[in-house]
Amino acid sequence: MNLLGVGLVYAGFVTALAGIISLLRPLAFLGIHTRGQGLAVAACSLVLVAAGWLLPARAHRAAAAATRLDEPSRSTPRASGSTRRSRR
Repeated sequence: MNLLGVGLVYAGFVTALAGIISLLRPLAFLGIHTRGQGLAVAACSLVLVAAGWLLPARAHRAAAAATRLDEPSRSTPRASGSTRRSRR
């Protein structure tokens, strides 16, 4: 899991919420005293979200090809999630 990317996206969402609320009523206790500053906070938060989305996810592969499902294929992309298979 790419914790840096996830952290950037969540931080961007929280700061975007603070910026949007500050457009309606500036949140002085957060240091946002004007609506212009609220707009700047909302705009900067979009940069945080974009940076988190652009970070690459790690590719995962099976350790050994135990079944034909685990063999690499040209028709299927490399997995970027962490799906686990188990035998029963």
